[in-house]
Amino acid sequence: MSTPPRTPIGRYHPGAPDRAAEGHDLVPEFETGRFPAHGHTTMRMQGDIVFQEHTGPFNAEFFRGLKNYRSNLHSSGTLPDIFGVVVSWRGNLLMTPEALEAYRDFIQGVRGKVVAYVVSPDAEAMSVMLPVFRSIWSDLPRPVELFSTEQEAVAWVRARLDELKSR
Repeated sequence: MSTPPRTPIGRYHPGAPDRAAEGHDLVPEFETGRFPAHGHTTMRMQGDIVFQEHTGPFNAEFFRGLKNYRSNLHSSGTLPDIFGVVVSWRGNLLMTPEALEAYRDFIQGVRGKVVAYVVSPDAEAMSVMLPVFRSIWSDLPRPVELFSTEQEAVAWVRARLDELKSR
């Protein structure tokens, strides 16, 4: 079986000179808020899996802007009806209470049927944040798991998607 091509579907980095990404304009909401957004993300599709790579530190404005961008992406018809998400986190994951609330709000709107997180070994504050993240994930109406490698995450997401599609 051949691997589907990787298609970039979005990129956001505060202050980047290119404010549009692969046909999807970044919405002005990325720029609003009390403070500039802190964090960096790229997204791409590979078959029916969305890959997101987030690098912190993050603030609330980052997650609010990402939520607005995702809303535009969903309404664009770019994503299939059934898809999974693999999120890789790097950098500093420590978040303020305001950023955590914005993350909670962001993650509630994820339409992927399954979500896998991959945390870089050099990610800062993961031991502090993992219990908080697990609490947030436990409220979600979809399976969420944490993995140490992208390969493990993709295998798990693929198996869950195959189960869903066979029903």
